[in-house]
Amino acid sequence: MYNHSQGPHCNSGYTEGVSALHIDISDDWFKQYNINFSQIEGVHELNDPVLKNVFYTLFKEVKHFDMASPLAIEAMMLQSVAEMMHHRFLQTTTIPSWVFKVKELLYDRYNEELLLQEIASEVNIHPVYLCQQFPEYFHCSFGEYVRKIRIEKGFAINPRKKKVFLNPNCLCLRLC
Repeated sequence: MYNHSQGPHCNSGYTEGVSALHIDISDDWFKQYNINFSQIEGVHELNDPVLKNVFYTLFKEVKHFDMASPLAIEAMMLQSVAEMMHHRFLQTTTIPSWVFKVKELLYDRYNEELLLQEIASEVNIHPVYLCQQFPEYFHCSFGEYVRKIRIEKGFAINPRKKKVFLNPNCLCLRLC
């Protein structure tokens, strides 16, 4: 979940077993990179596997902090802002219906071996056009997207995963 700094958000009351990564970003940080934060303001549910993977990697980086972590964290924060801006852009443009069909197909059949021709046939477009346009709407390659869905689904269904606990409320990281 992404909350704009001026919006109300809760820093406690998480369900048992849930870990939270709370990141406070100052207005100066946005100014430093000449980013207009109004492009991402508001509350966003982070459903996209690309964005989820960025934040999961960020979470791991914070847990295993070392000398390279400040650079890695800064880069991932910029990547996450770019991804959120991309999603905001897609929300304001007309998205072809085949994009939703491809997304649904990849989520429904994430554990199957799919052929490009088969996907293109299912959504009634040419495979070359599909490959040209896929990164425009999904912001990554087919392989990356499917792998990220598999990682996401794997975490959701793996009963043997270790629960990760941070402090009772959250872990705060300030980028100023």
